[in-house]
Amino acid sequence: MNKKIIFCISVIVIIGFVSIFVWKYNEIPTSEREIVKNCEGLNLKKTAFCLVENIETFFVYNGSNIPESFNSLKEYGGICGDWADLYISLGDKLGFFTESLTMRITNIEGHRIAIISNDEGFCILDQTSKPLCNSLYVNSQGKTIEDVRKDLRDYVREEFKE
Repeated sequence: MNKKIIFCISVIVIIGFVSIFVWKYNEIPTSEREIVKNCEGLNLKKTAFCLVENIETFFVYNGSNIPESFNSLKEYGGICGDWADLYISLGDKLGFFTESLTMRITNIEGHRIAIISNDEGFCILDQTSKPLCNSLYVNSQGKTIEDVRKDLRDYVREEFKE
């Protein structure tokens, strides 16, 4: 009889912890400041994944909205450039170097992504896709920031080449 009670209590406790985790994980951030707070103090790769996980909770691709604020983007959505701008803003606030890159897909259309980086390397943030992270050995190679930016652009162009 005691084993059944202990088992039932254990199940209830586990369900409670899982519910709290799921509730917290799926909570929609109310501001950029909240996203920054959720993702601060993490290494580069964990930060990139944290940013995407936060954005996924309210991401909507919407080509007809021109967001003028975080709340407008959150409520009505935006295009790739709007989401890249948000990642750039968040990356800046978290203390990372940031860069955006626009790639031509056709003569008329393009696609914009965000890149956050530090001395660990860089991560490419593209809407809600899994971040693509890579290490850079900047210090050991004595590269200037212009060299690193060129390397990033070359790497991205190669990764997204069809």
